[in-house]
Amino acid sequence: MPNQTAMEGLTTTQIAGFSTTQMAGFTQTELGYLTTTQFQAITTTQISSLSSTQIKGLTTAEFDALTTTQMSAFTSTALGGLLSTQINALTTATIAAITTAQVGGLVGTQLAGATSTFLNALTTTTLSTLTTTQLDSLTSAQLTTLNSTQFGALTTVQLGGFNATQVKGFSTTDLGILTTVQLTGLTSTAIGALASTQLQALTTSVIAAIATTQLDGLASTQLGQLTTTPPRSSR
Repeated sequence: MPNQTAMEGLTTTQIAGFSTTQMAGFTQTELGYLTTTQFQAITTTQISSLSSTQIKGLTTAEFDALTTTQMSAFTSTALGGLLSTQINALTTATIAAITTAQVGGLVGTQLAGATSTFLNALTTTTLSTLTTTQLDSLTSAQLTTLNSTQFGALTTVQLGGFNATQVKGFSTTDLGILTTVQLTGLTSTAIGALASTQLQALTTSVIAAIATTQLDGLASTQLGQLTTTPPRSSR
């Protein structure tokens, strides 16, 4: 087994020339010995051959040095093995390079530990492919950090998966751009959990589009916070 001195003595040409079989022979500890310059010499073919166990040994410095081309070569399974510290060491450019196919490999514990920098760097296309199970791991504080463009990309299915605690993290700016289509995804419980400032941020067109079944989640005091209250059907 190569020691740290031996690993650090490898040239970038030697590293780039290793076969995937040879790469598979390195332990996570050995890969962690590589300098950032050496790590950047690893090819996309080699990157795609790394297992989720191997990449756990990569240092935060190596992840910070990861190129966008290398990032796109990781398998979704390998990404699912990343530690939160590794995820949060990625640069914004590298995070933006995560593909829709790859993001499916991220698990709840990883997303729960993601910083606002990581979440803000996700492209709207990638964000919109996250499942409700994945999004269920996000806290209200994390949801607050989503920018308006990202919030506008959330699908009705995704919005329908947010619980009463999570929706408290929707900013008034985000709710101000909520579309009538997105509104249909919110449950009555989620709408009933919105604070008065959040309800007041809704546009008149969105308020008018609230379904009677969704209104069931609002208390009488909350109804008074709406600029325009849609008529309820008699029961």
